[in-house]
Amino acid sequence: MQAAENTPQQNESPREKLLRAERSVSERVFEREVHIRGLSVGILARAHVLLLGPKGCAKSALSRLYCDLIAWDGVPEGQDPYFRTQLRPASTEDEIYGPVSNAGFEDDTFRRNTTGMVPRAKLAVLEELYTAGSLLKSLLTIMNEGLFKNGTLPEERVPLRLLIATSNDVPADRDENLDAFHDRFLLRYQVDYLQDRRNVRKMMERANSSEAAAREAVSPILTERDVDAAIQEARKVDVSPVFDAIDEILAELADREIVPSDRRREALVHLVKAQAYMNGRTAATRADLDILAHALWEDPDGDQIRAVAEVVLRQANPHAAEARDRFDRATDSYNNAMRAHREAARNPGDEALQRAESDAGMNANVALKQTTDKLLELRDAAKTAGADTGLIDGLLKKVLEMNEEVTSKCLGI
Repeated sequence: MQAAENTPQQNESPREKLLRAERSVSERVFEREVHIRGLSVGILARAHVLLLGPKGCAKSALSRLYCDLIAWDGVPEGQDPYFRTQLRPASTEDEIYGPVSNAGFEDDTFRRNTTGMVPRAKLAVLEELYTAGSLLKSLLTIMNEGLFKNGTLPEERVPLRLLIATSNDVPADRDENLDAFHDRFLLRYQVDYLQDRRNVRKMMERANSSEAAAREAVSPILTERDVDAAIQEARKVDVSPVFDAIDEILAELADREIVPSDRRREALVHLVKAQAYMNGRTAATRADLDILAHALWEDPDGDQIRAVAEVVLRQANPHAAEARDRFDRATDSYNNAMRAHREAARNPGDEALQRAESDAGMNANVALKQTTDKLLELRDAAKTAGADTGLIDGLLKKVLEMNEEVTSKCLGI
């Protein structure tokens, strides 16, 4: 598998290499396509990425695999091409900036030996981010201005392209300093456990086979020159065709008292440029605005994330927004049928409950079939408009699964 994925294609562009890198990671960590795209957009837009989720949902594996796919210049053989560490409440600056240099004392300077540490890294992965507390404040200048003050030495520019951080959650009682640090992550993603039972099965089957080791090993697909070329091309993308749509998103969010900082609002342009580039466009369309669903929420409570996704989706992909509404209505019919089935199962001798189960099952079956037809229609319309169909495809799969359960349990078919 590795040989095929890393075989250079004839006249392969940097964008095509990035897409191949995304496929390589998605083959190893399931249901993470959206998060993987976020890392690509992050590196093109120089936008740091925060991955939030429970332990054991492959946040670290996702980060490591993506970073391994880029070969950076000037990295000694055998040395990791990126910096990675797991933070703790007791973590010190030595762990991310390097230990104090003894040689510095000989010439009356205070400086750190930064070799192999964050100030020398082009990519950095900080795990369990928010356990480190006050230490995080020291990263603000590196993350935003790309500058590092090494002791008494003059301030210097760092080569950091992208910082990926993982955490189980964001502190609810964060102070002003931690709030400023949190705002430096322009892209924020929630990572959940696998939802599709078939993917859980595939994961277990792979763990039971020789492919388990293959998941852990990837070879670089992109060079630093490829990344630089992709960044330059992404910067050329024209975002002005969607300025009105971005204005509408921000205005509706303001009505809901969700107001991003000026820094973040300015950065939205660069995120859309990168997303449009990855989608193969030189001018952004509304379909490229879907990336903003991961850039405009502040607190990881479900209500705010859902509100932002809803507002963005209506502008970026109205077909998907309608599909979600249709799905929600069909889910109500499904839930009614499942409640009737449980009641009938608990009272097998009650004829009224048996009839109620059958009626609810038939109603749900009709509603789910109609929803399936409508989702297929919306998917075709989204394709024609050049919009992503991933959300509609996912809803369509769930509707088909629900109808299969209804016909089996309620109708005995």
